Amino acid sequence: MTIAGPGSGKTRVVVARAWHLVRELGVDPARIIIIAFTNKAANEVKERLAAVGVGGGDTGAGHGGCEVLVKTFHALGAYFLRKAAATTPGLGLGSRFKVLNAEESECLMQRAVEEVERDFEGDQTPTGQRGDAERKDEPSTAGGDDPATRGAAAPLTASDVKDLVELLAYLFPRVKSRLADISFYDEDRAIEQAVQAGVATGKRLEAKPRPPARTRRESPAVAARWYLGRVQEYFSMYQRLLYDNNAVDFSDLICLPVRALDTCPELAEAWRARFDHILVDEFQDTDPAQYRFVRQLKGPGTALFVVGDPDQAIYSWRGAEVNNMSLYLPRDFPDTETKTLSINYSGHRTRTHNWRTATM
Repeated sequence: MTIAGPGSGKTRVVVARAWHLVRELGVDPARIIIIAFTNKAANEVKERLAAVGVGGGDTGAGHGGCEVLVKTFHALGAYFLRKAAATTPGLGLGSRFKVLNAEESECLMQRAVEEVERDFEGDQTPTGQRGDAERKDEPSTAGGDDPATRGAAAPLTASDVKDLVELLAYLFPRVKSRLADISFYDEDRAIEQAVQAGVATGKRLEAKPRPPARTRRESPAVAARWYLGRVQEYFSMYQRLLYDNNAVDFSDLICLPVRALDTCPELAEAWRARFDHILVDEFQDTDPAQYRFVRQLKGPGTALFVVGDPDQAIYSWRGAEVNNMSLYLPRDFPDTETKTLSINYSGHRTRTHNWRTATM
């Protein structure tokens, strides 16, 4: 595993490591996986592997393949789910599931909002995954002087629905990342904690309905619905619609494999025996769910090799956790070795940066 500073050749090191494993140590290429952070980076790795005679592909890992498997985190998640769906009925997906793009996901969120609102119009208790028990935190629709109560009684306009979907499209990926990062499986409790954690940097989500903000134009109907209990209903309905359509969204490509590996010991055992070497590029940009995915794929005899630089962590705004590299990796793998690369080849000048080698 290599972590290198700017200009020191992080991708070159990943490719050189794969070449060394295959050509000099005789490792079966199909027992090696390289995880890149973007499609562009993954394609560059494949091209460089092909140029040095090692090869890099999309399908060949583990059983019968002859190339190093190169994937982004999300492509690896899709690959995992399609393989696992064929052997794990409890996963709840068919192997021909569809991955929704952002526009399709938002359309399904709109349907979820409409379904939940239809339930509330006919009965104060929605019929989502949370069951038919009476909810104590739902606002009364009887009217009154409370602006939040009046908002709850008011129907949503098309503009209101659009605003709600925009909020949910920001929130739900953070909810799913949180679901992948927690270690208990009471879904209601998990959703509640994930929702609370998922809005830490976004629009504040109240425990109960609230009046619209005075400092900006805001629909009373939206303000009255933007609270924990109602958002849980939207989330549960959205998940049900995904299931009914044999579909996943982009966030599910990390969340579902992590949860499956946690809850299906036989599946986890099979995948931990699949790779002898896991190489991860740009490790400083991984979020907690991606870090957990890597940990779950690492078997007792698997060597983990990561490349990155804490000083180049730029994606904290979307959940990346630089401590995955600087703190958690050495904590979780005590045999981690730390070294330094000091040459910036692109700038032709000497710089000092950490590189961390984990021999595990």
